[in-house]
Amino acid sequence: MFKEGMFVRCPIDKEYPDDPRLFATGKIISVDEFNECAQIKFYDPYGFKKYFEYIPDVVDDAPLEMLDHCHLFKDSIVKYGRRDATVIEYKHKKDDLTEYYIQTNDTKEYLHVDETKIIASFFSGSANPEHQLENYEFQNPCWYLGRQIVKETMNVLDNSIFGFKELAGCKIYLKAFQLNTIMQCLQSEQCRYMLADEVGLGKTIEACAVLKIYLSNKANQKVLIAVPNALVAQWRTELLFKFGIIEGNNENGNNVQLIAVEQVHEVLAKQKWNFVVVDEVHNYLKSEKYYERVHALSVNADNIILLSATPIQQRQNEYLSLLRLILPDKYDDISLDDFTCLVEKQKKISRLAHELLDEIDSFKNEILPEVESDNPLDDEDVQDGLEEICDNLDSIADIIGDHKLSEMVEAVDTTSQDFGIYAIQVIISYICDNYQIERNIIRGRRAVLGVYPNAPDGEFSERKLEEVTYSINEEENFYENEAHRTLTEWIVSQQSELDAERIDREIKPILEAFFSSAWAYVSRLEEAKKIGASIPNDVFTSANRWLEDEKTVYKDLANAMDDVESHPSRLLKLINFIDTALFGEKIVVFTDQPETFEVYCDLLQSAFGDEVTCFGASIDETENEINIYRFQSDDDCKILICDKTGGEGRNLQIADYVVHIDLPWNINSIEQRIGRLDRMGRDVEKPVTSVVIHSIDTYEDQLFKLWNEGLNVFSQSLSGLEIIMNDINNKITESIGSDFEYGLYRLIPELIEESKSMRESVHKEQIFDTAALRFKPLYLQLKKLLSNYQFNENKLFADTMMSWASLAGFGKLNHQKDSSFVSFDENNFSLKSAQNSFLIPPNWNNYLSKKQNEVAIRVQRGLEERKERNTTHSDRMIKGSFDRDTAIKNDYIHFYAPGDEVFDCIVDNAMHSYRGMCTAFAALSSMDWKGFIYTFSIEPNERALLEEGVSLFALGQFRQYLSSSIQVVPVAFSTYADVQEKMVISEHKRLCKMGYFNQSDEIEHLGRRGYSDGFMHISRQYNSSNLDWFKAQFDEEQWKKLVEKSEEIAFKKARSRFLKESDLEGAKELINQIVSTKESRERYFGTTPEESVEELKHQYELIFKSLEKPIIRLEAACFLWLVKK
Repeated sequence: MFKEGMFVRCPIDKEYPDDPRLFATGKIISVDEFNECAQIKFYDPYGFKKYFEYIPDVVDDAPLEMLDHCHLFKDSIVKYGRRDATVIEYKHKKDDLTEYYIQTNDTKEYLHVDETKIIASFFSGSANPEHQLENYEFQNPCWYLGRQIVKETMNVLDNSIFGFKELAGCKIYLKAFQLNTIMQCLQSEQCRYMLADEVGLGKTIEACAVLKIYLSNKANQKVLIAVPNALVAQWRTELLFKFGIIEGNNENGNNVQLIAVEQVHEVLAKQKWNFVVVDEVHNYLKSEKYYERVHALSVNADNIILLSATPIQQRQNEYLSLLRLILPDKYDDISLDDFTCLVEKQKKISRLAHELLDEIDSFKNEILPEVESDNPLDDEDVQDGLEEICDNLDSIADIIGDHKLSEMVEAVDTTSQDFGIYAIQVIISYICDNYQIERNIIRGRRAVLGVYPNAPDGEFSERKLEEVTYSINEEENFYENEAHRTLTEWIVSQQSELDAERIDREIKPILEAFFSSAWAYVSRLEEAKKIGASIPNDVFTSANRWLEDEKTVYKDLANAMDDVESHPSRLLKLINFIDTALFGEKIVVFTDQPETFEVYCDLLQSAFGDEVTCFGASIDETENEINIYRFQSDDDCKILICDKTGGEGRNLQIADYVVHIDLPWNINSIEQRIGRLDRMGRDVEKPVTSVVIHSIDTYEDQLFKLWNEGLNVFSQSLSGLEIIMNDINNKITESIGSDFEYGLYRLIPELIEESKSMRESVHKEQIFDTAALRFKPLYLQLKKLLSNYQFNENKLFADTMMSWASLAGFGKLNHQKDSSFVSFDENNFSLKSAQNSFLIPPNWNNYLSKKQNEVAIRVQRGLEERKERNTTHSDRMIKGSFDRDTAIKNDYIHFYAPGDEVFDCIVDNAMHSYRGMCTAFAALSSMDWKGFIYTFSIEPNERALLEEGVSLFALGQFRQYLSSSIQVVPVAFSTYADVQEKMVISEHKRLCKMGYFNQSDEIEHLGRRGYSDGFMHISRQYNSSNLDWFKAQFDEEQWKKLVEKSEEIAFKKARSRFLKESDLEGAKELINQIVSTKESRERYFGTTPEESVEELKHQYELIFKSLEKPIIRLEAACFLWLVKK
């Protein structure tokens, strides 16, 4: 029954009014029951009719029998009064008004309205595939086949964890442990977490990802990001290129400020902020001034994320100070003694869990391999091993007093095929995850991912070291030796007068510069003199004599390179090593000294020509960007030289070697250099090799041995030791004042012992944290989600997207053959093609004016101009890729992914096009078959949450327990009932992959209304269009019955399969664990609850209801006739 205000699907096909294929979404203005017609108005609130002038404003006498009451697509933009809003969910009723849950775009509030209260564009309504099929509305198969491919990938996105779609559009590698962190941060109303992952795991990525999802679902938010001054540029780069977040005003009225922590004044700290992010927060523990500022920011922030080196529990004072920054209300009043008691309780559980894991390893790797019996359970050692494991499990359960844990322990079946080991590992994961002192500190561990080749599936490369050494002596390099001697004599003479402040201000900068280059050394001496340092004349004289000698080499490099051994200086030895040992390799060269940077840029470019490019603070920003782009994209560009800025946040994992011209005195700087290459996404079979050049029997030699032998930084990540590095830096300073010549040598054994002890302590915490994640059922679900998405995010998907784009209105694309690069241009847009599909092109001016696109176009064009080529790159063209790996490894290649206007315009058109929802076609095949193919999707019933005002974020981690695949269900005509269903599905999949974009001779469109022949020769044989012939085979009444009955059968099959693929028991188990653990944790640690268990239970009951009663949608319907060749 039609009513005023309803949205209806109305035919507007003037060429074929009796068999229409062209429809628009309109609103019923009035209904004439007597004449069985209605007046329909087609709204255009956003001015898109300029592309589709054939769309009428009003149809006065639309026959009711031709109308179909329709709902609006989810994510459609609608007008609610004067406000824009997005359709989140709907409740469609055939003969009554459809109800909508919308989210206003200006305030992000949720509203519940009926369809009379909103206005939508003429293309926003969905078709009902069953009705299309019943009415012989067989659209061209090319649309259907293309949509099936796109739908398969997008369905994973649409029905995965909350926010995954936003992350899929970012230029980052998606990892399960990071998704776990992001979900944890967003699952509660307030986000107050410390990300304390070990180095190299991407804390910055996680924080930006949380912020990206938060901002996409909020409006008018004030955000402050405070980071150390040295990291501001890196954060700016990461935010822009990876996440599309810019400083200042963003979408939805959100404002983001990025400033240095050093600039956070008292007034700023006491302002109210909706979200605050602070990086390197562990560095402020020793500074009362900065600690208080960060504490004030936390107190005044609704949400906060702090990034820190991984805290170590045995350093309890530091640990408590960090907790006070995340949760000041909870920890400000806890004394150190009380906190120590909590730590001891945690250690007790940690120790027992560690012992249990050791026993399991021993059982699996030592006891079981020795068993000779056919039935291992009869073996005495196996029985003893299992008994010991179970006894320890019982002990932990008794100590904790968690009834859910006790149930899990009692359910362990040691007589099962795996002796109950998997169940025990899940229990250990449960303990380690839930019985941490504070779950708001998230500690990601590299051990979860592993290092290749020790872990065959490891995601980090092995680290290696190559040393290049030289001696400073009178015979080989007279002038450098003289400079070194006078400098050493001066420092030794000053030792009794040196305090830590003077060492940091004068001595360290001079020493660092000396072991870099003569140019840097002379500059630091002059700077020290200007600030009042009393430096003897012979130090200056010898420094200038050394500089003049180096300049001689500099001016005559070619001849000097012919006989390196006659002048074996740092400069010549290193250039010679690059020329011989690293020939043809991709390398990144680092120096911390600006003068050294300038000299090596000139020297290496002189020696190796166009193979060399540079990135540094002294170079123009645009030039830096072009240079990085060239290094990333040009195989002939082999060497990148970086100053202290180190390529600021750029992806350099394509390089083979990292070359250290000089050694930083802060080991974290070395870790950051290596970390530019040692990143996730690197080819793990290619080790990260550090080339370190250093003098021997010098202070530099002592420093190298300290870093290499004391902390093994060149062969393994610091992994959890970062937080103690400030103490080590202080000891280095002390060694200069106490014993410059031999102090560091004496410090090495002490540091080796100290770091060994600390590594052992950290290792236990690592095992605890790793176990919390590795066997966690949710983590395994997340890995499965990523595997599923990455399988679908492939070349087939990209090719289908491009084919759909060409068909739907983008005309011929600029696509290089055998390349993953695609260029889109506003001139490609074809109005005629777009009219067939209702494709709405992006606003090209707005698209190109986005900061990241402006930079990318400028850099791409700049490199072409530099190479003096005929510039083919238009300022109105965007070059990018649908391939994630390609886009990530090149900062200036655009990523066509969710959130990008070009990508969204193509995908939205594919997903929201009624043309891809129904077809009928015949295809040449290896078998005979005839019947229907129905495609269904499933999603949680979000209405259950929206009606109760529960945030959709809360559903996040539970979405994975519902199937995320689509179900393709064949229903055969009785004659073909014996054909195996999986064979039909396989053939349908083959046809989808093959597509029909090129009008394949092997596919016959059975809905064709014109007279042209395919392989079945219907027009020639019957003098009829394909559609008229088809209607003659199946009269209307018979056809409708066939469609109704087959859809009913398919729906039941789909529901059964969805239920089988879902894990509702797993979801229920997780909910029970969360509720039970909350009570038990608070009882065990003696802490105060933040929310009542009853509130929590009610929320999770609603979440489970949304999974238990999901929404199953019919996505597409097809009549398929397979004709054996």
